[in-house]
Amino acid sequence: MREAGKLASLGELMGEGYEHRTELSCEDLPKLLGDKMPVITYDRVGKLRLVNALHQRFGPGYNNLPHVKQIMDHFEKEMHAETVVKLNRRSRNGN
Repeated sequence: MREAGKLASLGELMGEGYEHRTELSCEDLPKLLGDKMPVITYDRVGKLRLVNALHQRFGPGYNNLPHVKQIMDHFEKEMHAETVVKLNRRSRNGN
């Protein structure tokens, strides 16, 4: 059991079935953030929302947690792919 006032670890948050997992992705965010889960889109606004939610949940050192780094890397890849798709759609429409 953790001390009062101390932030929960990722293992405590994820619960049973997650203790042996070595990777987490954006699909795990609702379980990780709980009721503080914002609407996240794969763009700059979504990244800002994600960063703010992680900061609120885990405190100022959230980006040093290994699983959070994996989630952010996955988000960056998805954001890049979404950006390419949007640019391709614009080029087809002649804008």
